[in-house]
Amino acid sequence: MGSEYENYGKRAEGDSDPTRAVGRYYCQRLAERLIVQDVVEKLQIKPTDRLLEIGCGVGTLLIPLAFLVEDIWGVDHPAMLERLTKRCSFENGRLIAGDFLELDKSCFDGRSFEKILIYSVLHCLPDEESYFRFMENAINLLAPGGRILFGDLPNIDRKRRFSESESGKRFENEWNSLRALEPEGPDVPVEYSEGSVIVNDSLILSTLEFLRSRGLDAYIEPQDSALPFGNTREDIWASKQR
Repeated sequence: MGSEYENYGKRAEGDSDPTRAVGRYYCQRLAERLIVQDVVEKLQIKPTDRLLEIGCGVGTLLIPLAFLVEDIWGVDHPAMLERLTKRCSFENGRLIAGDFLELDKSCFDGRSFEKILIYSVLHCLPDEESYFRFMENAINLLAPGGRILFGDLPNIDRKRRFSESESGKRFENEWNSLRALEPEGPDVPVEYSEGSVIVNDSLILSTLEFLRSRGLDAYIEPQDSALPFGNTREDIWASKQR
């Protein structure tokens, strides 16, 4: 992920609020709480699962999910993991510091995972080559019969369609009012930074084709509008045959 990976680490050091540290706004804190249940349902999480979250940030999802599975692993920038461990410690978890694209599979001790979560991460990658290589590395860690969720993909074509609708125009007025009340502080790149891969309808469909070509069943899932960016983002989940 290169420079974007390092910028993400600086965000952990520079903003004390956990919501803003992972790329959301203060006004989305209540909506952020709904993500865990949405992930649980889409991944079909079970108490016997070993779960890996790639890009776990400060633990917004990893911490509550740790109570629902047998074993949980997280990967992220060391600055993010440092903040995570200050917030919570758990006996059934292991944290790996590093850029996932640069990590060797040996870092995972030969383990595979029944559930893998990658949430609000892929659009931070620099190009499509990195995007698909990241996916390839992730699905190579997925256990037979396992399920993986590529969540919170900011599809610019879906956003355009919503923005042009009447409900989208009403939402924009409400959103601008909320943003005007946002406390002062360093802003965060919510969707894209310069040089990052652009997610659109074409890339979403190419993602389905890519995952299915690797022998997985893959599907697009809409996000509920109650989620932080639910009107403009979508998820893709895939399962591996036993």
